[in-house]
Amino acid sequence: MQERKLIETHGDYSIWLNASGKTYCVILPNGADVQWFQKIQRARDCVARYIETPLRDLPSGLYVDDIRDPKDDSINWTVVRTFHEAIVALEKEDYWEVVSLDHDLGCYYGNKEMTGRDILNWLIARKLEGGYTPPIIRVHSANPVGCATMEEDINRYWGTP
Repeated sequence: MQERKLIETHGDYSIWLNASGKTYCVILPNGADVQWFQKIQRARDCVARYIETPLRDLPSGLYVDDIRDPKDDSINWTVVRTFHEAIVALEKEDYWEVVSLDHDLGCYYGNKEMTGRDILNWLIARKLEGGYTPPIIRVHSANPVGCATMEEDINRYWGTP
């Protein structure tokens, strides 16, 4: 795992400075409350005290994975662990520039497993309705079948990178 320095812990979330010293990662716990966006804004203010690069010049990314943390150190990542947290985060229009999705999230709505594919389908519906969607959608799943089908849809609706 990539080295990070813990900057602050705020009860239900933590802020880590990446090894480069120029990007950060905010890690929210499972079941993070709906006020996550205000917490991320506070986190950005906190990180601004530790790094010299203006935060607005770096892409804001949403990393959706139930287990792993992001390895890409060129993006300011916010990590969410569940389908619900991802949808709440994505409803904040024009904020995310990059979304990286895992396929198998290990969360359920009733008897239905909610996967990264369900998040992608939500993004596709939003795009077709004319709503804002992040310009870059990535898949980082270890599930080869899930990854392939999600990448096909990304290429179909967002074009080949």
